[in-house]
Amino acid sequence: MSLIPSFCKSIERLLLLFLFLIFFAFPKELSSKSYELDALDSTAKKEKNYNSKSATGAIIRSLVLPGWGQIYVENYWKAPIFLGAAASLTYLIIWNNNQFIEKKNLFNQTEAENPNDPMLPVLKNSREFYRDNRDRSAFFLAGVYILAAVDSYVGAHLFDFDVGDDLSLKISSNVERGAVFTLSLKLK
Repeated sequence: MSLIPSFCKSIERLLLLFLFLIFFAFPKELSSKSYELDALDSTAKKEKNYNSKSATGAIIRSLVLPGWGQIYVENYWKAPIFLGAAASLTYLIIWNNNQFIEKKNLFNQTEAENPNDPMLPVLKNSREFYRDNRDRSAFFLAGVYILAAVDSYVGAHLFDFDVGDDLSLKISSNVERGAVFTLSLKLK
């Protein structure tokens, strides 16, 4: 008996085909707007306050492979976190599914041979334990995908945000009006 059932192998093949098609099917940019804006020079982009990273492209990349959207928006340190979480959870899903199938077959075999076996409740609890862990891991994997997509979306929107050190705070008093203080914050 194989560790991975035949339907899991089929799913793996479909997933690899899907990833291959997604990776090579899209051009450099995923939105049609990028082709229009490529013709503009850099001064026109600055005048129109052009966002140089596509939020849609970042989301699609993150939904294909968690961490790819973070690489796209140049948050390189986040990519291995999302990719590692997705890979670990995928491993847990496959491992728990294999254990669930093994315990299910053992339970069914024991129940068929001796319906009054005192080990049946233990085998049933073991089977349900692995099923619940498989489902919980799948739920967490969906959360990783959603979190990676949201993070890459925000990263794409904040890609051109200036975080320079040119920030000043000025506190002054207006003696002509009495004891009124004015506080001004100047952002450059």
